[in-house]
Amino acid sequence: FTAESDREKRDWMEALQESIAETLSDYEVAEKIWSNRSNKICADCKAINPDWASINLCVVICKNCA
Repeated sequence: FTAESDREKRDWMEALQESIAETLSDYEVAEKIWSNRSNKICADCKAINPDWASINLCVVICKNCA
């Protein structure tokens, strides 16, 4: 992706973040993330039942690691 100006870059990033937040607020999406057996442990420290999902990194992590 390219942006012609800092303003265009900020607008693009804001739109992307809003889309991610909207998607994660959808219960079905969250349910799919948490129901996957591989998402039952933190990708960093291996704690059980992590609280956070990183969409851009495609991992789930606990609050401590977040």
